[in-house]
Amino acid sequence: MSGNPLAEAFRRWGYMEADLDPLGRLTPFRHPDLAAAMSAPDATAGEVERWRALYCGPIGIEFMHLPHPDRIRFICERMESDERSRVTAIDTGRVLKRLAEAELLERFLHHRFVGTKRYSLEGAAALIPLLDTILEGAASRGAGKILIGMPHRGRLSVMAHVVGIPLARLFAGFEDLDPQSVLGGGDLKYHQG
Repeated sequence: MSGNPLAEAFRRWGYMEADLDPLGRLTPFRHPDLAAAMSAPDATAGEVERWRALYCGPIGIEFMHLPHPDRIRFICERMESDERSRVTAIDTGRVLKRLAEAELLERFLHHRFVGTKRYSLEGAAALIPLLDTILEGAASRGAGKILIGMPHRGRLSVMAHVVGIPLARLFAGFEDLDPQSVLGGGDLKYHQG
């Protein structure tokens, strides 16, 4: 971490100008200390844009108030690393395909197994491409095994679309072989791993 006043101002107040509202309804707040640091005579336009890209983009992070200097340093190193600038472009076609697959499975389950207890992924379909990204990143960094612990909500979609459990196996869990032998099937299908 440098003692650069511009860097310190962006680290402390940059989150207030982060671009967190893609619809443009929220006006970012410009903190007076950040404005002063950007208009300082020694602050070049290139330097301001560099720090703005790091701390005022689509990720806002408030961390300078932490009482642990080692944690502050850790966050600074991650935010300012060259690796962060090498993030590849988002494959929007792939993300859309994964979202559509998850939505299609949810609709099918809803219409085919009416009244069956299940916890859909509805409202959280972005979990599927998020898990794809996390798991691919872990694999590229040498992870050999991944353990996923999660609540019931969306588990069937994760099992089908991320873990790769065949849909026939998932659907079989919805069918009670002998309805007279048990009082319903319970939620056993959610406890598969």
